[in-house]
Amino acid sequence: MSKRRWQVQPGTSLSARQRSAAWVGASGAVAAVFVAGAAFAHAERLVSVEAPEVELTLPPIEEPKPEPEPPPPPQPEPVKAPPPPVAKPHTQAPPREEPPSDPSPGNGIGPGSGEPGLGTGAGTGPQRPAPPPAITPPPPKPLPIGPVQLPENATAPVALSKPSPVYPEAARTEGIEMTVVVKYVVTERGDVTNVRILKGHPLLDADVMRVVKSWRFSPAMHEGHPIAVFHVSRIPFVLKK
Repeated sequence: MSKRRWQVQPGTSLSARQRSAAWVGASGAVAAVFVAGAAFAHAERLVSVEAPEVELTLPPIEEPKPEPEPPPPPQPEPVKAPPPPVAKPHTQAPPREEPPSDPSPGNGIGPGSGEPGLGTGAGTGPQRPAPPPAITPPPPKPLPIGPVQLPENATAPVALSKPSPVYPEAARTEGIEMTVVVKYVVTERGDVTNVRILKGHPLLDADVMRVVKSWRFSPAMHEGHPIAVFHVSRIPFVLKK
C-alpha cells in the first residue's frame, strides 16, 4: 500500500479536524499491514502441518486351493494262469519172475519134465510165438480236384449222346471246308461245360458250340470215383462232291 504523505506546506496550518482525519487514516493503514502479515503467517503454518499417515490394512488374499486329482481308473485284476499239470510218476511194473529151470536133464519122471502128467513137478510146455503186428493199410489218396487232365490210371469219359452239327448253309455256299477243334469239360455227372473253340471259322463256331453243349458222357473214373476232366474233340466239315 502506498503511504500518503501529508505534507504541510510552510505558511499553512491544519485544523484539528484535518489532523484527526490524517491520524485515523495512517492508523488504519498500519493496522491493515499487520492483519495481512498475520494472515500470511497463519496460512504458512497451516501449510507446514503434515497430514497424519493413514495405514490401510487389507484382508489377506486366500490362494485358490488346488483341485483334487481324479482317482486312478480301476485296474483289471490279473488273470491267474492255471497251475501246470503235475506229472504222475511213472510206475514201472515189476519184472515177471520166471520159474527156475532144472539143470538136470528131465527123464519124464522127476521135476523138469516137459510132458504134462508125468513126474511130480509141473513141467513148462513150449511157448507160443507172438502174433505179428497188424499191418495198417495206407490212407487212400485224395481225389483230384477237377477239372484236371485225364490221369494215366483213369478211365476216359464215354459219349452217351453226341449228335453232329449241321453244315451251315452260309459256309456251304462259300465252300468252306475245315476241321473245328473244340475243348470242353466233362463234369462228374457227365455234363459238358466251359466249351471253347481252339480252331474254327466264324461261320461254323456258333453251331459247333451249340451242339457240343448238348452232348452227354459217362464221367471219367479214377480209383472208383468220378472226376471232372478236360476233353478235346475234332469236328470235320467237308463238302460232298
